[in-house]
Amino acid sequence: MKRLILAISAFFFCFSRAEVKVEKVLETTSIKEYNQWVKKNRARYPGLEPVLIQSLLEVKGTHKRYTIRYYNQRGEKIKEEVLAGGIRGEGICYVNYTNDRAIYSTMTSQGYYDITVKDETAKTLFSLENNKCLLTSTGIGLYVEDLDPEYPANKNTTLRVFDESGQVVGTLKGFGGINLVNIYSPTDRRYCVFEGGGSVIMLNRDGKELWRHEIDRDVISLFISKDGSHIGIVNAIKGKVLVLDEDGNLVREYTPFGIGFYWILSAFSDDGKWFVTGFRNGVKFYNNETGELMWGDTVILKENADTVKSVHIMKDADLILILCNSHNMYIFDRAGRLLLVHNLKLGKRITSRRVRDKSKPKWFPYSIKKIEVLSQNWFSDVVGEYLIINKYSDGIRLRTQGDTKIIYRIYKP
Repeated sequence: MKRLILAISAFFFCFSRAEVKVEKVLETTSIKEYNQWVKKNRARYPGLEPVLIQSLLEVKGTHKRYTIRYYNQRGEKIKEEVLAGGIRGEGICYVNYTNDRAIYSTMTSQGYYDITVKDETAKTLFSLENNKCLLTSTGIGLYVEDLDPEYPANKNTTLRVFDESGQVVGTLKGFGGINLVNIYSPTDRRYCVFEGGGSVIMLNRDGKELWRHEIDRDVISLFISKDGSHIGIVNAIKGKVLVLDEDGNLVREYTPFGIGFYWILSAFSDDGKWFVTGFRNGVKFYNNETGELMWGDTVILKENADTVKSVHIMKDADLILILCNSHNMYIFDRAGRLLLVHNLKLGKRITSRRVRDKSKPKWFPYSIKKIEVLSQNWFSDVVGEYLIINKYSDGIRLRTQGDTKIIYRIYKP
């Protein structure tokens, strides 16, 4: 009987491998190598973005400094700068998620900010002196004044919107600090949508606020379809996922795992017609045009003690990817059939953990030990038939900035 089970398992494994293939096509720390790969494939997949600016944070004791490197489309370094120190520290440098703009900010002795915005050639686009707010890039050639999240914004708060020449092209009222990770735009960058201060706001490329959706401060993430037709809002406390159309109208509301505090991971298909969501070891897949649940699974991941880290729907919704903290990737088809489990092997890192130690006093019976754990310092994205992993070790943790780029081609042979 045992042999029969093994034979069936082996057959299923071989059959699954025939259904879908995973090929690692690139793993590199070289911007040149990555940009050349992007150039080769961008005509077919315009959503691919080269890295034109890279921000590296070095920490030595209490001293921090940013090294900013500028690259051309071929990945050749054209300039390197070190962020100069300010009155109250070395300042900060933020590279926008499209990897082609850098914002330098240092605080003055009066508590204001000196800000410089540079393009991918290290040319200064504009500067602001003694500005009361920081500045955040939206990825569509606009920059929004950004209040400290702790600063209480009210209906009278007015923040300015700048274009690439530093001209004020719009204003936002009653708006607070922007969540840097929650800034998105479609592939054609006709608008941007971002979250902060109790609202989700859409701006067009002229700096005009198209709509605003008031939300609880419990929103943990935004996500959009690559064609820009659908915007998703995850409300943590209520366990809800709200789906808006491009005009800001609520078109769907899901409560996939019941009401409660959930770190729900969600994604649309490129055209917004399909929707996948995951939490812990549960996965659900919906037809987003009708709201119908197509399938759900709470068994497969649980059996392997896996928890969801990110989810993706590949082009035409033929393949659904569930990436886990264990580095396991589960690949389902549209009908919910598991095609393949593949470990991405994203490496380990050293971290500090507090462990019980009987030799320590009762008031603090712990020792700090260095241990090796699976790396969780990575973001993932899907463009066409490619899964792109950004691994990082330090600096501001953004979706597209990482020390290492790993690319997998996932397809049906």
